[in-house]
Amino acid sequence: MFSPLPDRPTVSVVMCTYNGGDYVRGQLDSILSQSYPIAEIIIQDDQSNDGVTIPILQEYVSLHPDKVRLFSTTSRDGINHNFLTAMKRAKGDLIAWSDQDDIWSPDKIERQVNILGDNWICFHITHPFYGKAPEFSSLVWDKRMPNFGLERTLFLGCVPGHTQLFRRDFFEWFHAHYSEEELRQAGKSYYIDTMLSIIADAFHKVVCIVEPLDLHRRLSTSVSESGAKKISDRSLSNLVRQIVKYSNPSFQKVIRPVIQLRFRNMLLLLSKFPEAPYTSHAHDIISSYLSTGLLRNVRFTYALVCNRNRIFYSVERHQWVAVLRAILFTVTLYSYFEISYKNILFGKAEDVK
Repeated sequence: MFSPLPDRPTVSVVMCTYNGGDYVRGQLDSILSQSYPIAEIIIQDDQSNDGVTIPILQEYVSLHPDKVRLFSTTSRDGINHNFLTAMKRAKGDLIAWSDQDDIWSPDKIERQVNILGDNWICFHITHPFYGKAPEFSSLVWDKRMPNFGLERTLFLGCVPGHTQLFRRDFFEWFHAHYSEEELRQAGKSYYIDTMLSIIADAFHKVVCIVEPLDLHRRLSTSVSESGAKKISDRSLSNLVRQIVKYSNPSFQKVIRPVIQLRFRNMLLLLSKFPEAPYTSHAHDIISSYLSTGLLRNVRFTYALVCNRNRIFYSVERHQWVAVLRAILFTVTLYSYFEISYKNILFGKAEDVK
């Protein structure tokens, strides 16, 4: 579909900043010290007002005028619009996302370029941290191949943007299918990184490196992070707590519109690419959830059971465990979307990550 990449493709790094003065210097240093040459670093600031971020960015422009390019938005339009407009400035064969406060492994880009092949996106697992960043040599991680297909992405954005390296021609092809209003509508449920991974997954053009190649800074005070901690507490007591809480019909009624909006926007995304060959299972799950009538929950449960090995992180050794998880997921999925609901209340994007 796309022309072959050159033997040594050029790489653009796109970073969007906002009041990141405490950490952006460390991230820029880790990008500039990559073993693979970075052709350009495009920084687009979203009207920082901390009095620190802009002077730091200007310092890096003056130190690396041939590589670092700094832009500013004219109005605060959110993460999706900021990254979209910033990526349009990229000139490299490949584009790498960058958060303003992460730290990259020195060989991150080189490893990703070498494994990308004819895929459209390469991502890697990430290592979250709080406070002081650990050494890469000391990291311990789950070496299972993560599940990052469409069926899982329905519920969780599982190809994090800050780990992605993707083809610029793929991004341009993707963007050409949308009007700005359609992108804004889809953006009510998905960040642009998740939109890209959805389409690449629909063509089976995503490849993963099962090793953390960046340190992802987390802030324990954020709404989504505190909720994610509660969800990820893998204990019987936590499971019972979730089942009791999220079985409440009144609670489900509040959260259900968030899930329905996400599913409808997934259909909007997929409808733009009808030639995508690997979408049938996602359509089955969506149609079962959006159906009406007394058997809606039965249809949805059946779809989850049938797709259990595509939704969960990895294939269970004992399939009866996977079936049980799928059945319980009809209730516990509301815990993930409670985070989305809170983000709506706080005026944030709705993506669950």
